[in-house]
Amino acid sequence: MKIKISRIVPNPQQPRKRFDESGLAELAASMKEHGLLHNIVVEEGAGAFILIDGERRWRAAKLLGWAEIESVVRPPSNGSGQLERTVLALVANLQRKDLDPVEEARAYQALTELGLSNAAIAHQVGVSLPRVASRRALLELPEEIQDLCAAGLLPIDPRATRALMSVPAEHRVALARKLARPGLKIVSIQKAAEKLDAALSAGRVKDEPALHFAHRQAGRPDKPNWDALHELGKLPPWAEVTTAAHETCASCALRGEASHAICGQCPAVALLAGLIEASHEPVKVGQGNGHR
Repeated sequence: MKIKISRIVPNPQQPRKRFDESGLAELAASMKEHGLLHNIVVEEGAGAFILIDGERRWRAAKLLGWAEIESVVRPPSNGSGQLERTVLALVANLQRKDLDPVEEARAYQALTELGLSNAAIAHQVGVSLPRVASRRALLELPEEIQDLCAAGLLPIDPRATRALMSVPAEHRVALARKLARPGLKIVSIQKAAEKLDAALSAGRVKDEPALHFAHRQAGRPDKPNWDALHELGKLPPWAEVTTAAHETCASCALRGEASHAICGQCPAVALLAGLIEASHEPVKVGQGNGHR
């Protein structure tokens, strides 16, 4: 049936976020010449129709100034409508290979937030379980690195993601920019990450490796509000922290082999990184335990 363009709204669960303007213009030109070859699919909603499949065709029709468009109308969804629309939109895009890896990852994440496990997502969408896991792992990376992955300049593989995540937070984006190129091998990322880690570690580990690697893990080279937050009773004295770090590292059997790969797994480093991160909390005057 024909539906007024103005009564159709985009699917809020649509995983595809990027629509190439030149591609839309080409599609509009084709539709003007040959008409609409495949109807869009919509779902009845409250006073409107929600797009399920065919957003590019709908956008192209708007460019052409069409008042109506041929549509297949689905009945309103039940209580699981959001989940069903997300799955249908994802499957439709995957079948046409319209999604970049990051858009796909965000769609899987949305399904997870709706209560589906990775295995359930793989089953419903019709993809492999490793694919779901590898795509979702991309979301651990900074957005700029995600954009490089979406552009095909970094490989989509958990090994590549783990290698980049092993690099201190403040160096990840710079390393990714340096490596980004089509056809980059996973082993190249792994070797580059190992080389950077070695260069950062060599000759720069102080008496307390736990503190050194905690600063790197937190991505914070300083501790701006530590003393003020200590006065408010929110952090321990810095002198006690450094003493505890020194004693912990001095008694560690791996002290002589201190490196990001080894110390990055230490619970003491994780604890210290959390405290350093907390030192960036804004200081609110008038709160605390009354310390002066």
